[in-house]
Amino acid sequence: MKELELSPAQKHEIQKGRDGLARILAASDAEIHDRRFLLDCVCQIGIAYQDWQALSPFTRFINSTSYGIVQIPTELVDYLMIAGKFRPETVAEVGVFHGGTAYISAAYFYRLNKNLRYTLIDICDSLFDYDYLSSVLPLDLQIPKTSGDFIGRHFDLAFIDADHGYDGSRIDWLNVGRHAGVAAFHDIDGAEYDGLNGGIRRTWNELKLEYRMDRPIIEVSHHPSWMGIGMIFNDRAVSTGF
Repeated sequence: MKELELSPAQKHEIQKGRDGLARILAASDAEIHDRRFLLDCVCQIGIAYQDWQALSPFTRFINSTSYGIVQIPTELVDYLMIAGKFRPETVAEVGVFHGGTAYISAAYFYRLNKNLRYTLIDICDSLFDYDYLSSVLPLDLQIPKTSGDFIGRHFDLAFIDADHGYDGSRIDWLNVGRHAGVAAFHDIDGAEYDGLNGGIRRTWNELKLEYRMDRPIIEVSHHPSWMGIGMIFNDRAVSTGF
């Protein structure tokens, strides 16, 4: 990994992130299943700086740099707690950007399953603090690569958050999502991507129609037209305790 020259603000927020991740890793059995505890850790790590009005309820948790999650914190926490019920051992995140979601997810799932291997897939390296965090989290760096490099490979959980156009997100599903125990998509309510041949919303809505009779489908949606996380559970995942 390349070393980036960090500003004082970035150093401060990276340390804050390390502290929040350490809390997750050191959580008691009661804490790791406590939504309020996990949400507090996520908010401590913080949201990457954005001026999006829909984040106004979380203004006090927005960082001054691009370090942090690009998520609605409550959606991320609810997704993690649902997926965590299955204690995934192999996880792929397609589209990791600066790593905010990947690091939190890896810490949470690692606390639940010490055999975890968390694969980070992206076409370019924009990660913060990878050298340190790879020493405390079971990360498998696969950059620069795409979902096509893993076509047909089974992961217990695949989190897809890369190309938000219809064709790109559908291809990520075909490459890894449909082969995963649980397939999750970010931005299923992202109306801003509709101009990309229907965007991720079109992909998600088509998959819901296609699989609703065969597989449980869950939407974690805290805004009517923005972000959102959708989850499709395949037969193996269902048989292990959905």
